[in-house]
Parts: sequence; structure tokens; C-alpha cells
Amino acid sequence: MARSGALRVEAEEETVEEQVLEILKSEVNLLIFPLFFLSKRGRGSKIEYRAEIQRGGEKIELLWQVTPHPEYGSLGVFDKKVFKAIEYRISKMGFPIRNPIPFSIYEICKEMGFKRFGGTEYEKVKDSLKRITVTPVESRGTFYSKAKEGWIDEVFHLYERVIFKGERLPDGATAETNYLYLGSWYLENLNALYIRPLNYRYYRSLRNVIARRLYELLGVKFYGIWESERHCIRYRYSTLCQLLPLARQWYLSLAKQQLEPAHAELIDTDFLSEVEWREIPSEDDEKDWLISYFPGPRVKEEIAQAKGRLEGREPARELPPPSEAEDEAFIKGLARAMVEALEDEESYPFYRKLATLCLERPLLEDLVYQVLSEVKDEYHRGKIRKSKGALFTDKIKRYCQERGIDLGLKPSRAD
Repeated sequence: MARSGALRVEAEEETVEEQVLEILKSEVNLLIFPLFFLSKRGRGSKIEYRAEIQRGGEKIELLWQVTPHPEYGSLGVFDKKVFKAIEYRISKMGFPIRNPIPFSIYEICKEMGFKRFGGTEYEKVKDSLKRITVTPVESRGTFYSKAKEGWIDEVFHLYERVIFKGERLPDGATAETNYLYLGSWYLENLNALYIRPLNYRYYRSLRNVIARRLYELLGVKFYGIWESERHCIRYRYSTLCQLLPLARQWYLSLAKQQLEPAHAELIDTDFLSEVEWREIPSEDDEKDWLISYFPGPRVKEEIAQAKGRLEGREPARELPPPSEAEDEAFIKGLARAMVEALEDEESYPFYRKLATLCLERPLLEDLVYQVLSEVKDEYHRGKIRKSKGALFTDKIKRYCQERGIDLGLKPSRAD
């Protein structure tokens, strides 16, 4: 292998056949949960996603944790490019995918977009593959095994082993090329077709790294709600910061400054049609916002393509809808918003039931915010006779009846 400073090679032009391949076979869990830092900020620390949900009648604490290796460090933007290049290599293979996977570092460099590369780039790619291999991921109720039809509680690795040309193979022979062994959970889910076909050409066209990450995450979630009554995907800003991951900002102006360049690019390229921000109460007494993402024309086109056959076999149709943690965050956030706006802690059970109905009924959610605004206005004008909570309950029931919206519930106290 050439050393740094040695003769560098020029990447060849892509052939027509190579240009045709647009679809990455991306494993669903690895699109939802974060593996790579999006910037140098925070590098060296753990990537963590935590949430509490009710599952099977029990309170469950979810955890997704990626711990940097003490010698090789944390996974960053360069490592993600290497990971995507490997995904591209896997996407050219037929099912079932089997270990080991042969690969060329030259092809990896070319796929990563290097125009000229030599020993320095080769060593960086090798170091990255080692870093991904040694980085442990811990799942407690987060990684879903399609084959086992359940969530796993385990520490695992995405790559089990990487062997470079000239090194010893398990059988003692000398490797004539490079070989990658995928971790068992990752490999099993790929072969169970727990994948979301990702438009790689579109992904690579996105310039903003946050836009790329949102495309991964929202692409899975839009697929999950497409045939339901939900019109958008909602995330608490604080939750989104865990999933991307990003450093959490405490002021709306800074939070928007952080995300809006990515939002603008996704809207300009028709992946999103609209993004809405609403302030909601936070569980940690800090400001938080509910961000609603509305799909654009590109989403419909991609889902139609994804529902077709993939190399003669059907991809997994049942991609996950918004998770229990996301639903619970929305319900709790909206219910607490009603409690605080109406100063009515006693009626929290009623507001929670109302928020639960809003999950599947966007028009009802809009109506809730409309009535909250009307109650606030009447309160400031001194026109409330009983309480803000009583007025809200009366109005929401009356407006729903006028619009033919069946609440199917009774408030927890008399009007």
C-alpha cells in the first residue's frame, strides 16, 4: 500500500451502470437512532438517547448509547461517510447477505467522493473501519430485531471484524482482499428485510449534514404513517437533539438558527412541505418546542417506489410508525400545555385523553390551540365567569359537536 506522499490515484469516471444504482438498503434501527456525531462539538462523549414509555403495562426506560473507544475515539462525519460507502457496497449484493463481505478501499474512497487519493486517505479509511468495529452500542428496549420480533437488551457491535489484505483469515489463510464481517443483529435484520430503501443520489445531493440526518429519520417515520390519518411527524426539540444528535439550545432563536438551514434545504428539494414550531412545557423546567414535519411530494414518490419489489423480494412493509416514546412525548407535552395555559391541574386526565385523540386527528389539535387562544383572549378581557378550564371544556365540546368530531369521552369533572 502506498504511504502518505506517495503516488496518488485519480478516481475513474462512474459508468452508466454505477450511476443507475440509487437505492441504499439501510437498516431501520440505524436510520432512527444516532451513531455518529454531526460536528466536532461533543466528540469524545457518549451519544445517548433516553426515554420512558409504557410497554405491556410496565414502565420501561429506553436507552440507546454509543460509547467512544478509548484508543480510536468517537464516530464522526468521516466515519459516517465510510459507513454509507459500505452500505452502498452491500446494496449491490443480492439476498441473503453473507459474511464476510469483500471490499476495496479504492472503491470506498471513490464512493466517498475523493477525486484524488493515496496512502493518507487509505489509512484514514482503515482507521475508520477499525473505529466502527470497536465501538460498542448498548440497546435497552430500542433496537428492534425483525427476526426475533422483539426489542433487544444487549451491548453489540455493528461490525464484528475487519480483515485487511495480507492479514490472516480465521482459517489461517492470507487474505487476498479486504473482508468485513457484519455484527449478527445488523446482518439478521438486513436479511429479514427490515430496511428502508434510501434514495442515495438524493441523500448525497443534500449539502447540510443535519438535512441528511433528518432525511434518514423522517423518511422512516413518514413511511410508518403514510396510510394512517396522521398528516405529520412531531418531535420535541429536546428529543430531536438526542436523535440527530445536536447540542440543545435554550432559546427559540438559537434552536431555529441550528435547524432552519436543514429545514430550508429539505423544503426546497420537496422532501418537506412545511415545518411548524410550537412552544410547549418542558419536563426539566427548560424551554422546549414541538416541531411538526409535513411530508412533501418527494416522500410520496419514494414510498411508492419502496413498496415495489427489491431484487425480486418484498422489502419489509411494516416499517415502524412513531415510537411509543415519541407518542408519549407528544401527549404529555400537549396535555401539560393545556394544564399550564388553563391553570387547571385537576383536569389533567381529561386533557391527556384529549391530547391522545389529537395524535390521529390533526384538525382536533388545531382546534385545541384555537380554543386555548380564545380562552386566553377572554380571560384578558375579564369575560370568564367560572374558570379558564371550564370555559375551555365547554368550547372544545361545542366546537367538536358543530364540526362532527366525536370525542368519545367525558371530562373528568363537571363543566
